[in-house]
Amino acid sequence: MADVTLTAAELQRALHIDSPDELENAQSLQAAAEIYLENAGVVRDYSNALYKQVVVNYIARLMDQPDLLTNLSETNGFMLNGFIHQLRLSQQVRAEADADANK
Repeated sequence: MADVTLTAAELQRALHIDSPDELENAQSLQAAAEIYLENAGVVRDYSNALYKQVVVNYIARLMDQPDLLTNLSETNGFMLNGFIHQLRLSQQVRAEADADANK
């Protein structure tokens, strides 16, 4: 894994952040996103474009809608859950392929 995290500059650019307070909030949400994904069975992998996009999406949605995780009946919550499920499945398939290649 080449990329171990999103830098502050990447967060600012991806989320169009221009204040230190917003950046601090985004970085706190980034840590929460990583824990949330880990608890959902997703391995942290910033070299995976989908992983990076899910983290940015999570941060953006929670900055805009702080109650997102308690209101998953709406479209955004369903979409985020779908992204997470796809990411988890793609990581499992990749891990299985790597294990088969090492046999």
